[in-house]
Amino acid sequence: MMKIYFSIGIENGIRRDYNEFKQFVINVLKHPYGWKRFYPDLEFIEVKSGNSMTKTHPLILKIILTKSETVKRECDFINLSCYDPTKLKSTNIHYIYINLNNWTNPKIGATNAQLSLTEYRQYIVQHEFGHAIGKGHLNPRYYTGQPCPIMAQQTKGIFSSIPNIFPTEADFQLA
Repeated sequence: MMKIYFSIGIENGIRRDYNEFKQFVINVLKHPYGWKRFYPDLEFIEVKSGNSMTKTHPLILKIILTKSETVKRECDFINLSCYDPTKLKSTNIHYIYINLNNWTNPKIGATNAQLSLTEYRQYIVQHEFGHAIGKGHLNPRYYTGQPCPIMAQQTKGIFSSIPNIFPTEADFQLA
């Protein structure tokens, strides 16, 4: 059994419904057409934040809805979300930063990916989680007429591939 311990949070100062964000992320992570399709023994276990969190679990994925400034500071990205593996040497917590701008008003990213707002949010969670399990990027230009891989940077465009919000066989094969 591949266990993923996770916690979900919203950065201080962001006025969003925590329970709505949390439930959306959990639904995406546990979706049968998500990464569980390729890793059927994948189990997601929510842990509560706190001092004992890092002592009782060997690895925790912390998914945070955050401000653009935080993404810039932590990952050096502008207007994107990111997975930050740089803290791995000093802690057992991996971070996924979901950029608030991408979450609430992703005009360019959602348009380039040819996805609705809800679909684009699903894409963001699936894509960043893919990084957390070791997946890199794929080039959508190689998937003409096929569903765009989730690990393609769809925010930048899908070219001639088909809009898609779930991992594909190509994503699964990616090292």
